[in-house]
Amino acid sequence: RRARSGASFAARAVSTSAAAGADAPAAYSNLQSPSVLRRGTGGRSSVSGHTATVFGATGSVGRYLVNALGETGTRITIPARGDEDGWRHLRLMGDIGQITFVPYSIRDKDHIAELVEGSTLVFNLLGRDWETHNFSFEDVNVDAAQAVAEACAKSSTVRRLVHCSALGASADSKSALMRSKFAGEEAVKAAYPDATIVRPGTLFGRGDRLLSKMVTNINNLPFVPLVEGGNVGRVQPTHVVDVAVAMKRASDDVETVGKTYEIAGPDVFSWGGLYKRVAHEMRADPTFLPVPMPIARVLAMPRDYMVKKAKIPWYKLALSNTDFLDRLEDDKMVLSGEYPGFEELGVVPRPLGGQALDYIRHRRSGGYDGGATLVDLPPPSTLR
Repeated sequence: RRARSGASFAARAVSTSAAAGADAPAAYSNLQSPSVLRRGTGGRSSVSGHTATVFGATGSVGRYLVNALGETGTRITIPARGDEDGWRHLRLMGDIGQITFVPYSIRDKDHIAELVEGSTLVFNLLGRDWETHNFSFEDVNVDAAQAVAEACAKSSTVRRLVHCSALGASADSKSALMRSKFAGEEAVKAAYPDATIVRPGTLFGRGDRLLSKMVTNINNLPFVPLVEGGNVGRVQPTHVVDVAVAMKRASDDVETVGKTYEIAGPDVFSWGGLYKRVAHEMRADPTFLPVPMPIARVLAMPRDYMVKKAKIPWYKLALSNTDFLDRLEDDKMVLSGEYPGFEELGVVPRPLGGQALDYIRHRRSGGYDGGATLVDLPPPSTLR
């Protein structure tokens, strides 16, 4: 019976083919031709043609960069440390199977080389703002950056490397952090001359360590200490989404090869002015306590010691540290005007206001709509 059925089907297929003519297709499918399938920037189910490795993807900028890459169909490899809770939210930023997580150590150069092989784009967002008993500035900002750049140089597939540094990086800075950032830049350029260096300003945005820390101090402390009354050092807050978009655009534009970009928001504040701006958004009226620089340095010494010696998160305490005080005196955390910036990358940076600050408003002591008596006061002016 099966033989007769097969013969009957074959006969019908031959007659149908003959009736259709010589130009008829040999087989029919209801699947669309690959040439008309969505590709490019059509969405996260499209195909960008790129595979990216993103080091430091779990940080403030990293999550937004992964989202920007994933929504255009880029396959992403994310080297990750720690518990799954720290990175599993990133899995949703790409289509099924597009985002892969790989445990790694920044001290394993051979494994770093394996992680970049096969990728066309590599982003290095690794950075350390404070030293611990495990990692020094040199370990993360210099050695790890050099390892990534050397791996890219040896890779047969990597076409672009975008390295994230910091605004104020300088060889002659008073700050050990900023000196290490500059040394990292030099190491990257020596190993991979075509790398694009991005120097973002002090970051703000959901989950930041700038405005969120200020809100904590305003809400929880009986008075808010300000070094030299907030009149030493300037800051140029930069939204994390703008930085992520700028880095992605830098990777797409061949004109950025081998260049350094300084990117920062449009507003420049004194630290005291920024605190007052945040207090205005919180509809709060905190008491500010001026602290002379010598006293601030003495108060910072115990924290500096404990961060490097004790295996507990002292860095999360609302205390200052010596390196931050060095950065205040250095006063280089603003645009120098010597490098291209957001404009050359086609990005319009967000000011410190409006929806960009919505993430701190829910922490108002009287609720989101609380403290209406202060809402009509004009916000403190910026320095620029």
